[in-house]
Amino acid sequence: MKTYQLKILKDFLQRYYINAREVKWIGSGWFSDAYKFTFNNSTYVFRINSFKTDFEKDQLAAVRFNSPKIPVPVVRGIGNFSEDLFYCITDFQQGYTLHQIRKRYGVKGELKLVPQLLHSLEKIHGLCTDEYPGWGLTNAQGTGRFASWTDFLTAPSEEKTTLNATADLSCMTPYENLLGQLRAHMFSFLAFLPERKCVLHGDFRNGNLLIQSGKIAAVLDWAEMSLGDPLYDIVTMETPWEEEHVPYTSLWKKASERVGRLEPFFEERVTCYRIHRAIFEIEAHALFNKPDIAKKIAAWAEKKLRSPQRSVVSY
Repeated sequence: MKTYQLKILKDFLQRYYINAREVKWIGSGWFSDAYKFTFNNSTYVFRINSFKTDFEKDQLAAVRFNSPKIPVPVVRGIGNFSEDLFYCITDFQQGYTLHQIRKRYGVKGELKLVPQLLHSLEKIHGLCTDEYPGWGLTNAQGTGRFASWTDFLTAPSEEKTTLNATADLSCMTPYENLLGQLRAHMFSFLAFLPERKCVLHGDFRNGNLLIQSGKIAAVLDWAEMSLGDPLYDIVTMETPWEEEHVPYTSLWKKASERVGRLEPFFEERVTCYRIHRAIFEIEAHALFNKPDIAKKIAAWAEKKLRSPQRSVVSY
């Protein structure tokens, strides 16, 4: 997303918050920009996005999931910022993102938070799904968009990524062979997947978690909320292509075993979900003009995930 001149934001906010002041940019993601401002001695977050559904899912989570164990900021308003952009205003929560903690303290700092992170995810995965039919990525009402979990995993890439791409689509050409082989290999693991449906955050990592005094202060950005196997959420937390990373999947498995919960076909499921995530990460980083990261993930995926019987041309 692009950042906007603060004067434009101030003028917009003055329509609804006459005394809005101290407007400041605080961060940007692939699909949104975030700012904070003060009004009547309270601080709020103002975000801009092309996809209203993303904000509506935040509102769903705030209304239905917010609790001391799953702290979700209150949504104060959602509306049109311009003809093709939307805004969302939420309460501001003080804290450090997981990305900031890792940058400051390294992997050791993140490792100290693992029990808290897994406990919070356990609460999310324990939410009742009776009101939410379908599987996979949900709509604004929490209904899964797919008839089955495997339908979600084998569906084409989300249009949202290509619509917001900052690079020409031709940037995907060097990866087509590898991605095709990865998809084919992923199909061989579908039979091992459970029909267990849990609420998944979908992107429980980095800037979507705020930490304060060693505890989770806020779970942000529910745009990727899905319905499916909880192990998928754990896999999305990992960045195994990095030299140093937290092995969340093995730590989660050990935590499950300590409470007597066995995970059937664990390795097959992990491999399946890692392939699915690698495909997404390669496509997203390439399309958002981060070719070095895309190449790094592709090299890792070719070495670790593709079928050993196949060969891949260089990219």
